[in-house]
Amino acid sequence: MILSEDFAKFTEKKVIEEGHVPFFKGNGLCMHSSYVVKNAKIYNEKGTVHVNIEIIPVTSQTRASGLSGNFSFKIPLTPDVSQIVFGEKNAVIWQK
Repeated sequence: MILSEDFAKFTEKKVIEEGHVPFFKGNGLCMHSSYVVKNAKIYNEKGTVHVNIEIIPVTSQTRASGLSGNFSFKIPLTPDVSQIVFGEKNAVIWQK
């Protein structure tokens, strides 16, 4: 399942610079109390960077593995990136 922006609580959405290279940094929390974040899938499609946070149900195995509802990502803002979208609805979270 992919986390939608409706159930994502962003604690940080900002542009940072590291070594003269700009990055978009996003941090947040899955607001589904019975789900944890498995991973983040990030890909660039014609200048639009897609961020899909995959979530899975909480089980005894996910608790033991240390998975949580927190997510974090950092995307280099290369010249070809015009926007960053989140989730299956492609909610715009950053735009040039």
